[in-house]
Amino acid sequence: EYIKGEALADKIHNSGALPYATTANIIIQMCRGLQEAHSMGIIHRDLKPDNVLLQHKSDRPDWVKIVDFGISNLVQGSKRLTKTGRMVGTPEYIAPEQLKDRPIDIRTDLYGMGIMMFEMLTGKVPFEGESAESILMKHLLEDPPLISAVKPELEPGNPFEAIIAKLLRKEPDERYQTATELRLDVEQALNNILLKRN
Repeated sequence: EYIKGEALADKIHNSGALPYATTANIIIQMCRGLQEAHSMGIIHRDLKPDNVLLQHKSDRPDWVKIVDFGISNLVQGSKRLTKTGRMVGTPEYIAPEQLKDRPIDIRTDLYGMGIMMFEMLTGKVPFEGESAESILMKHLLEDPPLISAVKPELEPGNPFEAIIAKLLRKEPDERYQTATELRLDVEQALNNILLKRN
């Protein structure tokens, strides 16, 4: 399918960090799309800004389309239908369990969402390094920085900070468990910020 639009990666590259409202709008739409895929037993496995296209419609700016399900996994219950044993994904966005030869599930996609939210709000990914190996080790061993520490314009303790911290937990059981759960918290976080500004 040909989709005319701007990759989220290009939007971040051209604009730098995105406002709360823009970030929330994109994440909320992604959550709806992921919930649909997850409900059919499909895990994307390689969520990153390059795989999110933004279409500019007259009535809906930044209309989101998630693409490249080419390495997605089919899951049935908690069991994988493909073998473990190979690391698939992009180092900056890969979840710790993908590096440990552990079964993956929908919470693996949610970790990728956390990396993307971090990048959208700060203009940077939380873990950087001179090699893929060094980045992967940070995913395994290091806690991500707070977004307010990376971008001081973001007030410490803002509600998006807690959401990202939860998404980036090393253990899947400590993250959000569904895309819908994440979407509801993002909607609430945006409402809280807008109320404070008004």
